[in-house]
Amino acid sequence: MSELLPTKLSSQSSAKFQLGTFFIFKKLLFEDSSFKDKLFIVLGQDGNNFLAAITTSKEKPPFRTRNPGFNDAGSSFFVAQARKVLESGRGFDLDTWVDFSRLYPANSGRLEAHMDAKVIHILGKVDRAFLVELMDAALQSDDLSGTEIAVIKQSKQGLSDET
Repeated sequence: MSELLPTKLSSQSSAKFQLGTFFIFKKLLFEDSSFKDKLFIVLGQDGNNFLAAITTSKEKPPFRTRNPGFNDAGSSFFVAQARKVLESGRGFDLDTWVDFSRLYPANSGRLEAHMDAKVIHILGKVDRAFLVELMDAALQSDDLSGTEIAVIKQSKQGLSDET
């Protein structure tokens, strides 16, 4: 599993989900009935609804390769272990792929309920430049629905309006 460097997970009930929020979902249920701890990055926001991309540290050639940036064949974005991508100046512990083929929608009420149950833990935020890079890459993916594209475009425009 790709992980960030924090040594301790803590429930941050005062933390709010927003664009760029990076969080871990403990024991996420997968289609094969297995449970895994997975990391997510919020790439889109429409009011109280969020769109998050899952990450993985498992390379699967030819779909996930170690070519930096967007990998069209795998609809993913490769981030080398050493790259600093968080606002805190830290990065991933392992080489990591942000997977655009499986975006997860969730509303703030559900996310906060999972935080209260200590199933989700906010780890921090990715830095703004990296978030924009991920958004641009996601918009290149053929796997996004029209709604996902619209939410990411609107969110990216909102970032531009803030500057």
